[in-house]
Amino acid sequence: MMNVECTMWTLDVKRGMSNYIKSKKRLMKKYVLTLVILFSITFFLTGCYKDKGNYNYHAVNAIAIKTTAASDSFTVAAGDTLRINVNVTQTIPVDSGLSYKWIITSPFNSVQPSPTQNILGTQQNLAAQILEIPNNYLVTAQVTDQKSGVTFFHTFYVTVTPDKLSMNEGWLVLEQASGGSDVSYLSYPATGTIMHNIYSLNNAGYLPSDAFSLTVVNTIRQNPNQYVMILSGSDMVQADYLKLSKVAGYNNLFFTPPSTRRPQAFSSRLQTNMNLLLDNNSLFLSNNTAPAQAIDPFVGPYTGGVGNNNLKYNTNIISNSGSPIPASGYDYYILYDDLSQRFIYFYGGSLTLLGPVNFGAAAAGAPFDMNNIGKQYLHVDNTVDGYRNEFASTFFCLFKNNNNDSLFLYQVLNKTGSNSLPATQVNAIAIYPVLNAPGLATAKNFTSSDYTYQVYYESGNNIYVLNAQSGQAHIIYSFPAGVQINVVKLFKPQYVKFPAYAPADCSVLAVATQEAGQGKLYTFNLSPSGDITGNTYTNVWGGFGNIKDFAFKKVAGQ
Repeated sequence: MMNVECTMWTLDVKRGMSNYIKSKKRLMKKYVLTLVILFSITFFLTGCYKDKGNYNYHAVNAIAIKTTAASDSFTVAAGDTLRINVNVTQTIPVDSGLSYKWIITSPFNSVQPSPTQNILGTQQNLAAQILEIPNNYLVTAQVTDQKSGVTFFHTFYVTVTPDKLSMNEGWLVLEQASGGSDVSYLSYPATGTIMHNIYSLNNAGYLPSDAFSLTVVNTIRQNPNQYVMILSGSDMVQADYLKLSKVAGYNNLFFTPPSTRRPQAFSSRLQTNMNLLLDNNSLFLSNNTAPAQAIDPFVGPYTGGVGNNNLKYNTNIISNSGSPIPASGYDYYILYDDLSQRFIYFYGGSLTLLGPVNFGAAAAGAPFDMNNIGKQYLHVDNTVDGYRNEFASTFFCLFKNNNNDSLFLYQVLNKTGSNSLPATQVNAIAIYPVLNAPGLATAKNFTSSDYTYQVYYESGNNIYVLNAQSGQAHIIYSFPAGVQINVVKLFKPQYVKFPAYAPADCSVLAVATQEAGQGKLYTFNLSPSGDITGNTYTNVWGGFGNIKDFAFKKVAGQ
């Protein structure tokens, strides 16, 4: 009986709780329904309220943009001018006028995951030099109603084809500009195209005003296999070969950057993996093995090995690699030390330092001892077989005696035969006394032929050729009084295989001048005797800033 009562009580409690919950739900539904009715009435009354505000509605000035060409697709070679003419119509023309902006947008890809945009122009019709690398781009015309501020858009499809800078060849010209230094491009041998201010346009800024050296690096150890190195008083920049976009600056080019920044000279070995840098009288080494245009950082400094552990080097002592095409597998340099006044040997293959060290003993009857020159270094350049024979390349080194009254050309063979030096020297070829070469001792420029024993230099407003074997020099061209000669270089393109369209190696002399407030670049065709064909220049281009250096840029991979 007790269990039955307990069970009945439990059931009563459950029924009571259930009824209570149902009652609460009914009350909640009534409450929600009341709120909905109140909000609906309020919304209805608000909608019926007459808005007495004073509003003026204006029709939109609809702007239509349409090209005058047959389609919205265009093709242009990089470096050339992209021209797009458009008709702009308005439904309600405005007195306040329209403003224009043309924007080019780079494509999405794995190399450039974030597209970049550059402004090409701010006029109704576009006429802009294209410095983008070959690819497909979107070019957008933006037209803004100045009164309403409303902007209308129209997109064009532009294909940039291989350009004169990246695929063809010419001179890269390092020049001073109003905001610093810049680089321009001059097509050559095909002449006529000048692309000014390439570096500043592609990097939103100038190079330092004291930039003094530009080197085009060609190597088969890298893909792509070409880049540009630019030195200034306290900085250096590596730029790509396509449009001189900055790849790395000074601090990024070292494992441990020197505390004192003073780049002096840079040399790279064609067809090898070795770069040598002279910075604040110390040597640094790097390889060309890094991918995607970057180089491995410089390591060093390397000192010691000859005389003491604090060996330093004078500026301009790098021997131009002897030849840019060394004996296969041998990554070495021949240098000249101004302190001990002797040549030294430096091997750095795979960044394994075996130098700088002394050469072996002088061979019997040798014209000079590589370990004991005893003269002041002035200039160096490749000479006979300098670019053509990888196993027997030579260079001319110009010296002045310590009494400052005599000059000498030393011809040196850039060959050892192995990664370690032989016991007996094989490098001393000849000494040529300079008997009559006005102004050579103070010349800023020195360039020698790879085919003949001829050396070219400048003095005042004159260009001279020196015959090394006779020791005699004579004037081959005189510029007008007041013309300043800045740079003199022979055409040495470093082709792997010489193309039929190019001038013969060392058959053209290029000269940069400053005259009448502008920089100019001249080319002179040379005869086999070393004189200028027709006694005058072949080409001249003006409109540059003060030219500090220039270098020939061949087709990448040629």
